[in-house]
Amino acid sequence: MMRDSNGRFVKGHKLGMTGKHHSKETIQKIIQSNKGRHLSIKHKKKLSLARIGNQPWNKGKKIQGTPRTQEWKRKIGNANKGKIIPEWQKEILRQSRLRQIFPKKDTKPERLLQDALKTENIKFQTHVPLFGQPDIFIQPNLCIFVDGDYWHSLPKQIERDVLVTETLEKQGYRVIRIWEHEVYNNLKHIMVRFQ
Repeated sequence: MMRDSNGRFVKGHKLGMTGKHHSKETIQKIIQSNKGRHLSIKHKKKLSLARIGNQPWNKGKKIQGTPRTQEWKRKIGNANKGKIIPEWQKEILRQSRLRQIFPKKDTKPERLLQDALKTENIKFQTHVPLFGQPDIFIQPNLCIFVDGDYWHSLPKQIERDVLVTETLEKQGYRVIRIWEHEVYNNLKHIMVRFQ
């Protein structure tokens, strides 16, 4: 800390070290020179008085992962109201979203189907960045989706699946949807479709 002309400490100023960093060697020297050093009570008092008024950067902020209050959500919503995102920026966001893989790991039925394709020496790719992100993609235009029995039977998800299928078919792709129970029960019958 630095003192002003009246001898008071000035916040935010460090003597001689603005924007500079010590080397590892210098840090070790400082550590060695301060080993076993005891500060007097008077000096400790001065240090604590110098720190009065300095707040930690995260005081009063919520810890990451804790639920946000409705007031907090409202403030964020109001701050973003009326903001216009340019079309080029929306396209960048769409493209980056397409490259993200959800979920991070393949499901068991997907892995079983992938193993069956490998044994038949059928080359494929997983999670190709197309609309709807097919679980398996076989060149030149075959999109395969392995749908879970529970989640893909929900009304909202059925609507989404229909939209994805129609969109990909309009773009010239062939779409095959396979149910989870089919993979477990009739894998040989499914493999006939790809030969």
